[in-house]
Amino acid sequence: MWRNLDEQEQAPVSLDELCARRYQPPSSNIAVASNSTTIVEMDRMPNSALPSDVELAVTGVALAEMMASDSEAFEVVLKSAHVYARMKPVQKQLLIEALSERGRCVAMCGDGANDCGALKSADVGLSLSEAEASIAAPFTSGIANITCMPRLLREGRCALVTSFQAFKYMTAYSMIQFTTTVILLTVGSMPGPWQYLFIDLFIVMPLAFLSEYAGSYHKLSKRRPVSSLLSREILSSLLLQLAVNVAFQVVAFLSLRTQDWFTPVVLQPDSDNIRCYENTALFVFTNLQYVASICAFSAGKPFRKPIYKNRTSAIKSNKHKQTHAHTHI
Repeated sequence: MWRNLDEQEQAPVSLDELCARRYQPPSSNIAVASNSTTIVEMDRMPNSALPSDVELAVTGVALAEMMASDSEAFEVVLKSAHVYARMKPVQKQLLIEALSERGRCVAMCGDGANDCGALKSADVGLSLSEAEASIAAPFTSGIANITCMPRLLREGRCALVTSFQAFKYMTAYSMIQFTTTVILLTVGSMPGPWQYLFIDLFIVMPLAFLSEYAGSYHKLSKRRPVSSLLSREILSSLLLQLAVNVAFQVVAFLSLRTQDWFTPVVLQPDSDNIRCYENTALFVFTNLQYVASICAFSAGKPFRKPIYKNRTSAIKSNKHKQTHAHTHI
């Protein structure tokens, strides 16, 4: 039964009745979130969800009783309750496991040894101290409150988007070289080993480090990044960029052969025939495609900083690492 703390003499309100009609809170308010504070004795719960103006605060004892006896009430609590208090360590862990089993992504903040089990079970475990909880949690914050959680979410989303961007760029890089090699083989030529070395050391590697060192965006977006590598958004972006790269290489190759000064390659036996117009033109053109591809895949907000700020982020990150190491020494 529900009872309002502001009206101690008022008869308790049935929870079924509370769900059947819109609950009207009293004039005096003592709770910040829901305009009224109520206590419920978890003797029975409705089968339907609670109204939007009703908030549930559940204790560990009530949660344990529902988990043991009333599965319907437990399901309603998991959907509607926003506050869980006075819970034992094992109850925290069971709650997080129950939410995870129902498809929820659960984050847990803890600052003591009694939170270790819950921190291990959570999808994202954040320790607010450097004591026992920091051993169980994959993340440790130097700030002893939950204000660090938005930053953790921003960094996690940035890391996820960056990993997808790196996959797309390395795939495009391989396909650019593959297309170049196939085109040159049609005229009896192929890229030379020094060209491969130049591309890997001075084009692809610096661009990869520069783009993947981007920091997270300073605001936490309501939009969530794509979580699957095989999603339509990722694959369509990659395939479209690959098609553009292939088409432009073919156009460049055909345009080269229409020039008045063009001389076809003279095939030499037992040679890769590297020194030719076709090889040189495609080599220069594909270097531009590597730069264009990294710019196309390096998406900025709402999850990452723009690519033109990557250099600043890398310098700040290195300075932070040096300062952090010096502090611990």
